[in-house]
Amino acid sequence: MAFHIEGLLDAGERVPKAHGLAAFAGRLEYAGRTWAVVSVDLATLSGKSRRLNVSLPERVVRRIDAAAAKSGESRSGFLARVALDAV
Repeated sequence: MAFHIEGLLDAGERVPKAHGLAAFAGRLEYAGRTWAVVSVDLATLSGKSRRLNVSLPERVVRRIDAAAAKSGESRSGFLARVALDAV
C-alpha cells in the first residue's frame, strides 16, 4: 500500500481519503473479496523529510497525540495525513 501511495505522490496525484470497511462491504462489485486494513505513515513517504518548528497550545498537542495513537500513527504521520486531506 505504501508503494502505491508513494506512486500517487510522485505523480502529483492526491492520496484518497481513508474509509472504513463498512463503506465498501455492502457494494456488489466487492462481494466475495478478501478485506484487510493497513496503516501507512505518510510522514515516511515521498522523499526527504523536512523538520518544522511549530508552536501549538498544549491542549491541541494532547488532542493530536490522542488522535494519532488511536489511528496507530506517529504525530508526524498524523499531521501529514491531516494536512494532505486539507490541501
